[in-house]
This record gives sequence, C-alpha cells and structure tokens, in this order.
Amino acid sequence: QVSGYLAVWVPVDAKDMQDARSQSSDQSTNDGQTLHSNAALDSQVIYESFSNFQSLPTKTSEYTNVKIAENTDLFNSWGITNFEFPPQYRSSTDNSFLDSIVQNGYAFTDRYDLGFNSPTKYGTVDQLRTVLIALHKAGIKAMADWVPDQIYNLTGMQIVTAKRVNDSGIYDQDSVINNSLYAAKTKGGGSYQTMYDGAFLDKIKEMYPDLFQINQI
Repeated sequence: QVSGYLAVWVPVDAKDMQDARSQSSDQSTNDGQTLHSNAALDSQVIYESFSNFQSLPTKTSEYTNVKIAENTDLFNSWGITNFEFPPQYRSSTDNSFLDSIVQNGYAFTDRYDLGFNSPTKYGTVDQLRTVLIALHKAGIKAMADWVPDQIYNLTGMQIVTAKRVNDSGIYDQDSVINNSLYAAKTKGGGSYQTMYDGAFLDKIKEMYPDLFQINQI
C-alpha cells in the first residue's frame, strides 16, 4: 500500500536542520553536456507524485490529483519545486500485465483521453486542471511523465522492427534482436484520439521547434 515516495540526498555529517538546497539561479550553462551541475538545476526538488501500488480510488476524495490540490501548501513548505505527474492517459484495463492491472496510464488506450466523461485512476480532466492551477499558485512547477517509448497496449496492431541498443543509443552488434519483425499494439486508437490526433501539432512545432530537432535514441 505504498502511496508515495520521497528520497533526498543528504551530505555526510550534515546538521539535522541543515538546508541542503542551493540558491536558485537563472544563469545558463553552456558546457555542452546534457547533464551538468549548476545552481539553477541543483535548487530543484522534484516530487514523483504517484506509485504503481496506490489503490484504485473508490470515491472522489481519493483521486491523486484531488489530494495533491488539497496539499500544495504542505508540499511548498517541504521545499518541493517541481511535481512530476504520472501519464494521465486513459489506461488499458484488460489485466494482461501489471500496467493494465494497476491502471497507471503507461499502457494507455487513448493518448488524448485525460479523464473525459469518466475519471482515470488519477481523476477527471477538470480535477487535472484544478491541481495544475493549485500547484502554479503555490509556486510549484508541473511536469508530465511522457511515455513515447512505452506504447504497447494501444487498440491497433502493426508490424514493427527493433534492434537492441545500449543506454547511449549505440547499436549492439551481438544482440539477437537485429531488425526483428514483430506484431505490436502500437497503433493509436480511441474516440478522443480520432477527434484530436495531430490537431495541435503545427502549433506545438511553432512554439517549441527544439522539440523536433533531436532524434530520440
């Protein structure tokens, strides 16, 4: 019955009441590295606001997004600067594997259904709007767990190829997975995807062109 998890790195011999956060800064770093240390990054404290093993809600007050919205001042007092939300998509419920059993949004069936008509495990689309407003009012940034690599239970089948790479995206020449063909549930579906699919893509490209200039490994 794990309902949340918070981990903090503490310096050796730190005093009990020591504030280990760095002073926030907006100074940019141009060292060419993807991961680097500077005050702007070190001052961020990210809270992952979900767990696979949260029970399925049985009443409105138990939805994750409702509970977060009620406790934004508490999270602010802890020094939380960023909330990471789980995938808010409509989850599969076919019980074929863990993600669809716990309905955590990773095995989604409609990537445009954020809780319309009926709630997801985390709440309704209106409750999602409410918690985003509440977090911003408390000075906390909202982050979405975006899962383009975990598309494996959509409603349509297609033949795809795969090859094994390491964490840096370098192809493993010795892998048995060598451009293998297999059928996967990776073709999108759902009534809301049918309605909105691609509708905002041109606008997103205009606003955030950098998102479309890097190939994902």
